[in-house]
Amino acid sequence: MVKMKIKLCISLLLFCYLAYGKNLHQMLKDDPQLKGSTYSLLQPLLCRSHGDLAVLEELIKLKYPDANMVYDEENKELLIATSMAQASISIDSDHVFEVEAYGPNQHRYRIKNDPSDRKCHTLEYISYTEDFELDFLYHWRQSPDQVKGDWVKEEMNPAINPRNLCQSSKVQNPFPWLFKRDINKILVGVLDTGVDYNHKKLKGKFNADFIGRDYLDGDDLPYSSLEEHGTSVAGLIARKNRYASLIALRGGHSTSHSDYQGIADAYRAGARIINISMGTNPSFGGKESFAGVAKAAEEFPDLLIIVSAGNGDESGNGMDTDKRPHYPSSYPQKNILSVASLSRSKELSYFSNYGENSIDVVAPGENIKVLKPHNKHTKEQGTSFSAPIVTRLASKMLAINPKLRPEDVIKIIIETSTPTEALKGKIKAGGYINERKAINAAKKFVPESTAP
Repeated sequence: MVKMKIKLCISLLLFCYLAYGKNLHQMLKDDPQLKGSTYSLLQPLLCRSHGDLAVLEELIKLKYPDANMVYDEENKELLIATSMAQASISIDSDHVFEVEAYGPNQHRYRIKNDPSDRKCHTLEYISYTEDFELDFLYHWRQSPDQVKGDWVKEEMNPAINPRNLCQSSKVQNPFPWLFKRDINKILVGVLDTGVDYNHKKLKGKFNADFIGRDYLDGDDLPYSSLEEHGTSVAGLIARKNRYASLIALRGGHSTSHSDYQGIADAYRAGARIINISMGTNPSFGGKESFAGVAKAAEEFPDLLIIVSAGNGDESGNGMDTDKRPHYPSSYPQKNILSVASLSRSKELSYFSNYGENSIDVVAPGENIKVLKPHNKHTKEQGTSFSAPIVTRLASKMLAINPKLRPEDVIKIIIETSTPTEALKGKIKAGGYINERKAINAAKKFVPESTAP
């Protein structure tokens, strides 16, 4: 009878462990999505460090001799980059490591490393894409009648931002500090209302030899304190982008000659991309308003010009630019890439222009976090903010494969877009941009002129 009771207790304990006590790290270890991830590479070292950041640094050096590491005194973070992982690591007074890993699948996790009993527990794991779309969340669930809780993997709506679900520290981009070797920087001209180049988020993001020019006032200070648009656009191009170096070109406003001169100056300074997040339809000047852009596109065929598709008609409703052109997005030059706006539900934004023959691709353009002058930020919507997201992608592609021509970049971004029924027949790509696929395709792409 006693033996029966013992067996029953053991069985009950085993059941409770299997049902409620499964370790989060084991769940993560078994998750096929995380094989080879930064989590799987760093987690063992985090646990062996026993809550000591200095010990962790030594362990990383031993395990990954190629690692570039630096301690960011201001943010109290250890920044690390290896051939396999890039991350920022901090630790609080309770010996909890917080790791923010960077790459195609960015993720954040917290590991409790208690030096008193040498136990190590993964407390929380969050995965999200570069645009902060949450894929899934592991969280601890415990009902009132449970002695132990259990870890639950919860699939999340991609429209939900992880910052609304957890107390997340601000995502830092470690790359400017981490990579000590030379990086192939792509010069990107931002033809817009001017840029607050003193914004703390844009520090170190401008071309040192030619920061830009004001083609409206005729001076070398490409910034107007009265206008925010250009700062917002430049911030999106520079955001988590170690490959781009910016040139601010204050122009537009339907001044065709200044547009051409700004683009020409940037091109001669070495720019390979120009972002133009502005435009007009026939009711407001039409084709001639941006004739300078068309002239520059013809004169500099190896310059990629990325433009916004426009935010609809006079009523703010998206219009078919195959029937009613919008400029400069409707110019036919093969080095002009036009960008429409994608909603959070992966459909065309209600305000966005479209056109199966005149608009090339679509990128997020709603509820976009952008910079404002004087070290501020806000959220905006519009194709103006879709275009720089594509410009950011294009700069990465050109940095990875400098031999790409403008038409190659356009072809790759269109062909690697994720197709949807909602976008079919609305734009050339028939889907929204897929950054990971585009970058992978760019690595392998051999332009026709250089093919053996």
